[in-house]
Amino acid sequence: MSDREYTLLTITAEIVSNEGDGFIIKLHNDETDETLSVNSVDEYADYIISSVNSSKCDDFKAVWLPSPNARRVDIDFIGMRLGQLEKRFEDEMNIARI
Repeated sequence: MSDREYTLLTITAEIVSNEGDGFIIKLHNDETDETLSVNSVDEYADYIISSVNSSKCDDFKAVWLPSPNARRVDIDFIGMRLGQLEKRFEDEMNIARI
């Protein structure tokens, strides 16, 4: 597949709660077909930023999949942390465009 066939980088994420405490976030990058798991919202943010900065796509979207194996407390915590990281995303994406 040629580079120009990709116009939109999509990274999907699903939250999976661990049996004890904590969670993992399963990620899939549709441009590279890479699948991995991260252990924190900061690792999720690092992966998103790195993927966008190295992508050949013209645009980007992050999609949260239904997470039937996630506890409400983990979903709420991740949502709160993502809100806190929104400014970081904006700053890092603006630097990449310069």
